[in-house]
Amino acid sequence: MASGQEADIEAPAGTHLFSPGLSEKEPLLAQREGLLHRGLTYQSNSEGSVDDDEEKEEKGKFANVLGQMPGMPTALRRPLITRNHVQDAMTYHTQDLASWNSLYHVSFTVWNRRSLWMITLKLLGLSTVVALLVLLLVHDPASLKVSKFTEISSFLRVFVGLLLGFFMSASVNRWWSCAEAFQGLCNSMRSLQIVLNSCGVPEEHANHVLRYGVVSAWILHMQLHIEAMKPSKHNAAVKAMWEKIASGEDRDPTFGKVLPEELEALKAVSDPPGQLWMWVGSYLGHLAQEGIIPPLASPTYGRFLGISLEGFNALRDVRASISVQAPFIYVQMLSSLVHINNIVNALSFGMTWGASLGTFLAHWGVPVATHPEAAEATHKEATTDMQTLLVSFFFSCFGPFVYQALLEVSIAIAQPFSNKDAVVPTERILHLLERDLHDGMAISKKISWTQPCFKK
Repeated sequence: MASGQEADIEAPAGTHLFSPGLSEKEPLLAQREGLLHRGLTYQSNSEGSVDDDEEKEEKGKFANVLGQMPGMPTALRRPLITRNHVQDAMTYHTQDLASWNSLYHVSFTVWNRRSLWMITLKLLGLSTVVALLVLLLVHDPASLKVSKFTEISSFLRVFVGLLLGFFMSASVNRWWSCAEAFQGLCNSMRSLQIVLNSCGVPEEHANHVLRYGVVSAWILHMQLHIEAMKPSKHNAAVKAMWEKIASGEDRDPTFGKVLPEELEALKAVSDPPGQLWMWVGSYLGHLAQEGIIPPLASPTYGRFLGISLEGFNALRDVRASISVQAPFIYVQMLSSLVHINNIVNALSFGMTWGASLGTFLAHWGVPVATHPEAAEATHKEATTDMQTLLVSFFFSCFGPFVYQALLEVSIAIAQPFSNKDAVVPTERILHLLERDLHDGMAISKKISWTQPCFKK
């Protein structure tokens, strides 16, 4: 599916997609916000929006996905959204990767990594030097068996491919564990909001508990990125982090604020995100003591503590996934084998290139400066060597390029918070969490029954 493909969604006027307490405009606004968070672009379909004939013709080329689904309401048939390009490592459309459109993507791919192309240029330069040396030093290149050169690096390919496969699998699992644990941390706060609302906890108390959880996630987000920096930059980054936390910059004013006395207490501990969950548990105990939620001995209170422990354990899982890396002896051997294999392939291709070029020149009677008398080569020898050169290019140039790209990808995803191309989008996840918490507070008031309340 192309990146410009459109999906259709719209609610009819006067129809409420959510609770009956919402106004006519609120369902579409809430729907639009949800679409934006899914990597889609909202387009106004008012009378003032005019599409020219070319745009309409282009839109008509694409199938209407929702319209093709069986049982799809006719209300969901007018185009309001289009796909965006890749926004981050987690926000993309897999349908685009099934077509040749995937070849055009550059952002968040290995092809925009400078280190990959620098290694490729170095290997190509090495092959060129070796080819020139063979061309200048070998008097009769037609006598060389250039096919033998391609066998030099074949014995390393098995080891490199096997070790790269293991490392790639381990890196993907590590990345996935980090992303899943961070999502689990955020989901624990959503679960906590549900049980707080079910007990009729007043909004100021519920927000107090949720605020500690959200702030812990924000501090964890900042610390993970700081730990990925060079040690020489840690002190300055930590200082900037506390200043940003104190100012409330880029955070929700309700769930992201930190009081001055709380800030000073957090600065004095080694694990501020974890200690904030101590405050969550303590405040839940305070609510139980005040009779706002069921007492300490009740199963309901045990559920409150269970959700709090889920959040704390998810936080520890994120840290464990980051701190526990593959053994250095294994990664260093893998990296060395990849580079040695690439260098050997560059040498092999250089010799094949030089011998084939020399045979081709000898066939046409072109002398080399170091050999005034041109060697002789038959048409068959020249043709065979050129075929061997073409095959050698794919084995000795394209193959090592793919190995180097796989190594770059494995290293990138092995560090989920230090590489911009594979970073877990924790900031977007946290903004989505804050929005969901606000939506939960708002929707809990738009009910047609009496608001539950444990404290009578």
